[in-house]
Amino acid sequence: MNCHGCGVTAKSEGPNNVLSCNVCKSTYCYQCLNISPENVLKLSKESLASLKCPSCTNVTRRRNTADTPVGAFPLAKGSPMHASSVQPKPSTKSPSTSQSTKKSLDSQQILEDMSKLLDNKLAPSSSFMTNLRSSLKEDIEKIISSKITMAVEQLKDEFTETTDFIVSEQVDIKSELKEKCHKIQQLEAELIKSNAEVSKLGTRLAIMEKISRDCNIEIHEVPESKSENLLTILQNLCKVIDTPLNEADVKAYRRVAKLNPASDRPRNIVVTLASPRQRDTIISAMLRYNKQHTNDKLNSTHIGLTGTARRIYVSEHLSAETKQLHAAARKTAKELNYRYVWVRFGRIYLRKADDSDAILVRNLDTLANLR
Repeated sequence: MNCHGCGVTAKSEGPNNVLSCNVCKSTYCYQCLNISPENVLKLSKESLASLKCPSCTNVTRRRNTADTPVGAFPLAKGSPMHASSVQPKPSTKSPSTSQSTKKSLDSQQILEDMSKLLDNKLAPSSSFMTNLRSSLKEDIEKIISSKITMAVEQLKDEFTETTDFIVSEQVDIKSELKEKCHKIQQLEAELIKSNAEVSKLGTRLAIMEKISRDCNIEIHEVPESKSENLLTILQNLCKVIDTPLNEADVKAYRRVAKLNPASDRPRNIVVTLASPRQRDTIISAMLRYNKQHTNDKLNSTHIGLTGTARRIYVSEHLSAETKQLHAAARKTAKELNYRYVWVRFGRIYLRKADDSDAILVRNLDTLANLR
């Protein structure tokens, strides 16, 4: 049986050899307990039955010296095995026990030294921690710098691809824009040429319309009737102004549509005569009649029409554009106090006073310049 204290094998369990723990059954020799066999013999049976080892009593083992028993059992004071009753005994430990104890102390000292060393090394102000933090900082900075560099390079590549695509698209757009600009210039040149041709054609058309109307007169404000005879009305009008008209001198006569359908004015009568000279003769005779009869100018009652008297006007047959310009000229003359507005050979004239020069109204710009 081995001693739990020194590890030496005992010959047999007995009062002159070892004592056993009544709890864990561990054995200790008398030499380790530093107890004499005589004191053990003095113990009663109750004391022997209640003996416990240091492990079971949770008592820390003390260093084995010549004066202190190793792993002594906790005994009541006054008992034969109590520390006060046990006589000191010279240490007779074996060399292996001393070496084991020394190794234990050396290991404990090494652990304490290592703990102090770690405490010193891990102190915030220690050079080790300073160097560690510096090294970690450098490593982290290198890692972050590497990642950022990779990200930047990737962004550069993507940006380069994007810019290359945009540049290529821009080149295509510039090429298309240049081509479109060239086409626009061509179209502008063609438009200028077309406008010039249209202007020429407009002038020619106006001349042709004027020529086609050279033999026409237009009679305004003649009341309409379902049973009316336009030839009879024309002949009566010529009799009133003292200008006889033969039926053979009249090529055509008709009422024409109104420029403003909402107007309540009667439709005008257009008469086509044999020659422009005959047209001018009738218009001149009508002007003379009105001058001679300032208080009773030509009206509907003079030509045999019943009802309310309406003033009758006789003028050249003008085109729609010339009529619009004539209306604008009359409006401008009224606003600017021009005294005379008339039409002669398809042209419109203005005169502010008797001693003023006549103004030829070519277009609306001429009227705008008068303001």
